[in-house]
This record gives sequence, C-alpha cells and structure tokens, in this order.
Amino acid sequence: ATPSLEKIEKILANLTKITTSWADDQGTLNCMINQLKDIVTKINEGKGSLGQLVNDPGLYKDLRQAVSGTRN
Repeated sequence: ATPSLEKIEKILANLTKITTSWADDQGTLNCMINQLKDIVTKINEGKGSLGQLVNDPGLYKDLRQAVSGTRN
C-alpha cells in the first residue's frame, strides 16, 4: 500500500472509532434522559418528599414558617 492509502485507511479507522463512541454516548444520554423523565413524573405525581413539597402548597408554607422560626 502507498503512504497516501495508509493515511486514508488510518483516517477511516479513526472516524469509525469516533462514530462508534458517539453512538455509545448517545445511548447513555438517552438512558439518562429517560431516568430524568421518570423522576420528574414522580415529582409531578406528588410522590416522595420532593413531590409532596412541590405539589402541596400547605406543606411548603409550613416548612417556610418552620425555617423562619429557627432564624428568630
């Protein structure tokens, strides 16, 4: 093989590695996005402490009053 052909083969091999890496990263990113969607859904449904705090104005008000009481 000529030096030019060898360089082209190396470039193509590197491009293949890069695109494979991007595909793997995209799969990881999609998984993370799906997990984040699940968390936000649970919060919106009022599940867990954060979900209750976000969706219950009375609980939020009580918490603010409790925090204010500790400052005085």
